[in-house]
Amino acid sequence: MSHLPQETTPLLPSADSVQEPDHPSPNGDNEIGSAITIRNLEYHVVLLFLSCYSLLPFFVSGSFLPAIPSISEDLETSDSILSLLSSASSIAAGVGSHFGAAYLLNGCGPSSIHLTGVFFLTIGSFGMAFSRTIPQLTLWRFVQTFGAGPGLSVSPNTKHVEERHRTRVSLVTSLLGPTVAPAFGGLISHYISWQSNQIILGIWGAAICTCIVLFPAMSGEERIRETNRTEPSKVDGLQGELRSLEELVDSKKLAMDDSDSLAREELLPSEQESLASPSQSTIETVFPMSVAVIEQGKGRCFEFLDTVRLLMRPDVLVVIIAEALVLFAGQALMTPLSVTVGARYEDTNGALGVCFLSSGLGHCISASIETYIFRCIQHRIVARRPNSQVGSSDLESRPEDRLITAVFASTTLVPLTVLGVGLATVYVQGTIGVMFNAMFLFVNSVGVTLVLGPSAKYLVEVMHEKDEMGTTAVSTLRTYLTSLGVTIIMPMIDNLGLLRTNLFFALLVWIASGYVVVNVCSSGAPLAIEGGAVEVLGRTGKG
Repeated sequence: MSHLPQETTPLLPSADSVQEPDHPSPNGDNEIGSAITIRNLEYHVVLLFLSCYSLLPFFVSGSFLPAIPSISEDLETSDSILSLLSSASSIAAGVGSHFGAAYLLNGCGPSSIHLTGVFFLTIGSFGMAFSRTIPQLTLWRFVQTFGAGPGLSVSPNTKHVEERHRTRVSLVTSLLGPTVAPAFGGLISHYISWQSNQIILGIWGAAICTCIVLFPAMSGEERIRETNRTEPSKVDGLQGELRSLEELVDSKKLAMDDSDSLAREELLPSEQESLASPSQSTIETVFPMSVAVIEQGKGRCFEFLDTVRLLMRPDVLVVIIAEALVLFAGQALMTPLSVTVGARYEDTNGALGVCFLSSGLGHCISASIETYIFRCIQHRIVARRPNSQVGSSDLESRPEDRLITAVFASTTLVPLTVLGVGLATVYVQGTIGVMFNAMFLFVNSVGVTLVLGPSAKYLVEVMHEKDEMGTTAVSTLRTYLTSLGVTIIMPMIDNLGLLRTNLFFALLVWIASGYVVVNVCSSGAPLAIEGGAVEVLGRTGKG
């Protein structure tokens, strides 16, 4: 009886108390070791696949702008037309992002969406490589950016990969893509040709298509199918219960017909109707939650359109407009860069390379320090609120606290650097002018990231009911607004000049900062500007 548990026996056995089985398998250690090796190999292959796939949309969008001088020389056209083409083609990316998210919510697997998107991207890349006229280039550029759209809105299904590594892959690709893509496109276009750049993207996309088709486990599709075979989904199980209920009612109806037809005449009309056919009311009486879940699944095709209603909230719509205006100003500097900086200075390729590289480095650095800046501002803000003590639970962030960093960046960093680029390009010549432009673009990218990062987190917090679908709808609407607005950049530069155009965009950014300030003040946390710092004096209580 010594093997029975006593009062002093711990509930959870320690590592030292775990005993080996009486009859261990002779090859058990080898099987476990081989299984771990295969698991680690599959895990690293999945991470490599996710990294390559996540980088592709950034290379599609970022490698085209540095190649504009080479394309214009080869096709005998102007840089302004190609810059306008690049701006207009971003609308196709918004359309692809919208439809990718919509079909995902319709129940399509992520592998089908990614395969379709990468297929269009591959066809568009090869089509651009063999284009000889502007209409052909325009058509295939739209196809290419449409295929890159789903990759920006629908992330690959990686539920079998640990959360921390999914986050690292997403962070590294979002920072590395905008930084490396312009340098990649510029170097390939300068030393080989711009067609080679598109051919490389086409081969890259074809390789990803092959991996999705031949190795569905990389995208999670095989694991999903196996789960569906072993563990049926909730909706399928409820539908099976309803079918069983219908069969039960039918069998009772036949039994009553065979036993005594007179008994049916004595029933109430409502009971006769319920026995004649398994009505919805009968099913709801037995399985009320089952019917609710199935009806929710039937209306799933309109779920994405329903989430667009979230954007009609004033606090959400104001932040989206502010984000679009800030992105608008950033695109006003980067899109015509080959026309402004490239035409102003002699070393065109070198000047463009320095400017694109400095902008990418600004995004990397600002994304890394964004959380640190928010925490510093949060401690100072909460300490000044009534009935709050540093170190207490009242330091929990509120959604409007995240917008303070966006207010600072949108009032100082972004608009002043937009004006600085215009002044440096017009009045400063030589290498000093290139260095000033690179410095202003670096600070501008830092400011844009400090606006978009906190505002995106704010939108996730205020749309917590449907955060994934709401975030997709936000990114799609922001892409539409930015794409439509960017198309006027080149005509404004041609008619008004660079300095006046940049002044106009700086005013738009100040208007965006006003939107954010109004949003913060309307939430009950008024702003105070003391010593050049923006602070929230805030409301009492949590919320």
